[in-house]
Amino acid sequence: TLAASGSTAELPIDGRAVTSTFLRRFLDEILPQECARTLQDLDFACEEHRQATIDAMEAAGPAIKMYHVKDAVVRFLTRRNKGRFCDMPEYRRHFGPATHFVSHTWADAFCDLVAQLCEHTARELASGNPEPRYWIDVFAICQWKGALQRADMPQGLNNTDHGFRRVIASTGKVVLALHRCLAPHMLGRAWCLYEMWASV
Repeated sequence: TLAASGSTAELPIDGRAVTSTFLRRFLDEILPQECARTLQDLDFACEEHRQATIDAMEAAGPAIKMYHVKDAVVRFLTRRNKGRFCDMPEYRRHFGPATHFVSHTWADAFCDLVAQLCEHTARELASGNPEPRYWIDVFAICQWKGALQRADMPQGLNNTDHGFRRVIASTGKVVLALHRCLAPHMLGRAWCLYEMWASV
């Protein structure tokens, strides 16, 4: 069940998932709104992605990569308390128990991920299954180094208490965001290979 509105209780790690409906709203409404705000206050931005973030936010939606969502929106919104996006009072009501773990790369276009998950949802509903809830690290894990991030992702990839492994074990289902058939980014990313390993 969802945490009560206004509750300060921490969401369990496998209770930080969203529907494709929320992701579509995030893409169409929240992302443009927050990007506009971010352009007015770039002091927080990581130097590594500063110019790329500016370029992507000034371009069309397809230019927005997952790492832009992280640096330009999620980290911007959580910069004061260094917390998780899913714990923000205005958004936590959209989070609930995960049915699927989503494996993606930071270089993927966010709109492609949303489109893929919307298609997946449609197939699940057409098959008579409940509406899926997708666990996506950028929203579920603290994106600031510190105690909160370490609590979500304890050291050691063999650690069964690692956040990713706990969610994969809880859901038993993983969506691989391949996007490109010939040379998918994720097959060259150690984290994605780890997530695939953890799911078998």
